[in-house]
Amino acid sequence: MWHETSTLTTTAWRTRYAGDFRAYLDASLAYLEKGGSGGDVPTVPDYLFRRDSDGAVLCAAGWVQLAHGLDIPDEAFHHPQLTDVLMRFNHVICWVNDLYSAETERAAGNGKNLLHSLEVHAGLTPAQAATRVAALCEAELATFEFLAHGIARGPAWPPQVRALARGLIRFTHALIHWTATAARYRPGVAR
Repeated sequence: MWHETSTLTTTAWRTRYAGDFRAYLDASLAYLEKGGSGGDVPTVPDYLFRRDSDGAVLCAAGWVQLAHGLDIPDEAFHHPQLTDVLMRFNHVICWVNDLYSAETERAAGNGKNLLHSLEVHAGLTPAQAATRVAALCEAELATFEFLAHGIARGPAWPPQVRALARGLIRFTHALIHWTATAARYRPGVAR
């Protein structure tokens, strides 16, 4: 896919995407090397720190750019407001995934999940952890949408950045719907 799309992307996009992909691979490998493939349950701070890189969500943001034919200049891409929107995009996607995958991951013996971290290290029941993460998802989604809509409607932003903000909002809602309805997150359901 990289070779097929390289003619559609700029050097800046490929450099950013390669960095995000490397960060995802490095974070995932570090987790596995630490014994995370088993029942290791990270503390909440450790989980949050690692989850910013190991969900490959920033890679998805790169594909949103590619899908919309956007060429975001580095100075706009690294603007603090867009960086904040991208991190909140990352949080929403990762935390929603954790919310819906917790039961399946628990059955598989995987402890890398925000709900599991809250259960083990904050002493919450599974229901309490699910309620807490659902509330976090809702709050982060509301903040993400507020900030992304601000960029999408902000006349000072370049049209490409405004289009990216709209694309991230659409992608987020589509992925939340898919995650909430996907068979892969329901134990015992044929995949």
